[in-house]
Amino acid sequence: MELDAILDNLSDEEQIELLELLEEEENYRNTHLLYEFTPYSKQREFIDAGHDYPERCFMAGNQLGKSFTGAAEVAFHLTGRYPGTKGYPADGKYGGEWKGKRFYEPVVFWIGGETNETVTKTTQRILCGRIEENDEPGYGSIPKEDIISWKKSP
Repeated sequence: MELDAILDNLSDEEQIELLELLEEEENYRNTHLLYEFTPYSKQREFIDAGHDYPERCFMAGNQLGKSFTGAAEVAFHLTGRYPGTKGYPADGKYGGEWKGKRFYEPVVFWIGGETNETVTKTTQRILCGRIEENDEPGYGSIPKEDIISWKKSP
């Protein structure tokens, strides 16, 4: 049965309920990008190497996921929601157990870059989402409910 035929068979109330559920799911996905992260083999090797090596270098071409891989690893450490643990959803896309470095106590991370613009336009955006005038964080690799407070620099 085609989608149009299915929708035609729904009452107005059912269509509204379906739309609300779809919007809720889209909002959840947009605020929980960490759980959509599916590392390919080189990304997984890089993350797993963190178990034995405190410093690593992930060299790859443009647009191959280096920044998001780093942001995902930072988000896993900051939240403690490692794949295969209680805090990670069963339907998360990581695809296996976490084998990288694991912190068992809360941690503080500093994220830096060459310039303020580099940090705000790339690193901060990937970790927290775009934070423009009147925007809230929570649309990056750190799940929205894990951002307890934030303050935008002047």
